[in-house]
Amino acid sequence: HLDRSKHWQVSQEFQSKGPEDRGCLATFDGKTWEIIERRQYTEVTGPEGVAPTAAGKDDPVWAIGWDKRSLRLQIMESGKFTTFLLPKGCLNNDAKHGWFTEWPRIRDIGEKDMLMDMHGMFFKFPKNFTASQCAGIEPISSHIRYIPDFCQWNGQLVLATDEASIQGNPMVGQPQSNLWFGQIEDLKKWGPRNAAGSIYMNDQVAAGVPSNPFLIHGFPRRVVHLAADKPVTFKLQIDREGNGKFEDYQSIQVNGYAHHIFPEDLKAQWVRVQTDQDCKA
Repeated sequence: HLDRSKHWQVSQEFQSKGPEDRGCLATFDGKTWEIIERRQYTEVTGPEGVAPTAAGKDDPVWAIGWDKRSLRLQIMESGKFTTFLLPKGCLNNDAKHGWFTEWPRIRDIGEKDMLMDMHGMFFKFPKNFTASQCAGIEPISSHIRYIPDFCQWNGQLVLATDEASIQGNPMVGQPQSNLWFGQIEDLKKWGPRNAAGSIYMNDQVAAGVPSNPFLIHGFPRRVVHLAADKPVTFKLQIDREGNGKFEDYQSIQVNGYAHHIFPEDLKAQWVRVQTDQDCKA
């Protein structure tokens, strides 16, 4: 329908783009496109994949992408989107050229949980993940491979991997790509569960407004760095059970910069933050 632009062009208010407006997550109801946000997204799927059966017609829809701060996991239920943030295992995938938006990221591999690969980190991804049942996303390991796709085959986990590329690296001589066969347990022997991400990064923050939840479950050591352009109190809140219910954890006064190391025995799925006054954080 290239000759019928009203079927695919977005409204005029989205013609003006900011420096972070790359990529797009949108919905289409058969008549109208609605832009959810202009960020780079790699996957849109659900518990039964992109073509659910009649039994799965009311299942949630998951979309995973990123911005300069962190990974962005969107959950759509009954037409409403909820945002969760996850840390990045590798910043190499932050490039703006769009190549890293090509490949699926969340797959059923015949296990209890699905497998998600995003920004150099494997995660367990629960098949029943919703906005109110949000426990169980857990890091498995980190890596620096490009993995276009993966699946379960004959009782094995199969990864399609690009080990080296001649793009920008002529010393390689030729691309190095192949299939990797193994078990989900083998992935735990790969890189450490190290990752980093931001809730805010030089952003204007409104007082008393909770941030999006940020994943802290499954990482062996966790620290939060807090900075603002004025003296302000940050209130940290945690969701212990992964049910969307947050409780106050600790308030930290910040005059420039402060940090907090979470106890290693702290049981919590998500953390979020709010400030006691408007600031830039």
